[in-house]
Amino acid sequence: MLSLKQTSFTSDFIKDLKDRSIDFKIYHHKVNTFSCEQSAIERSVMLNQTLKCMLGKSPEIPLILLMLRGDHKLKIKKVRSLLNTRVTLLDDHEIISLGLIKGAISPFVINKSYTAIIDDAVLEIEWMTFSAGKLNLGLGMPSCNLVELLKNPKVAQIRSTSRN
Repeated sequence: MLSLKQTSFTSDFIKDLKDRSIDFKIYHHKVNTFSCEQSAIERSVMLNQTLKCMLGKSPEIPLILLMLRGDHKLKIKKVRSLLNTRVTLLDDHEIISLGLIKGAISPFVINKSYTAIIDDAVLEIEWMTFSAGKLNLGLGMPSCNLVELLKNPKVAQIRSTSRN
């Protein structure tokens, strides 16, 4: 059985989940996963139930957390249009400098303030899983609770569609 102490989540975060009676599940992977496809297999969930988390930056916003379903691709032009500024994704060195692991970015282990943008299609899926900040751990919870815990994220279409 996996202990919550083995995750990157703070005890305050876990206490908050319990105090709010938020249903959640910790997933322990048998192998390290580096993609949503691998994570879905390890967690025995559909690919659309995985949350892809990427980090970006702009001249005005030093850290932007971009979240979309694992079966979707980011359309950076939509993010630029939404924020009305040039946005670039962080490179591996910048991710590491934040104390994070590429492939294991979680919205709840980032120790720096950020602007959160979540693709609206995430809300179509009742149960969403995402990294627990380590390559072999995941967390799952209802999508509505995920959005609530993010504290006022921007919800918009930031994924690529067949029309764009």
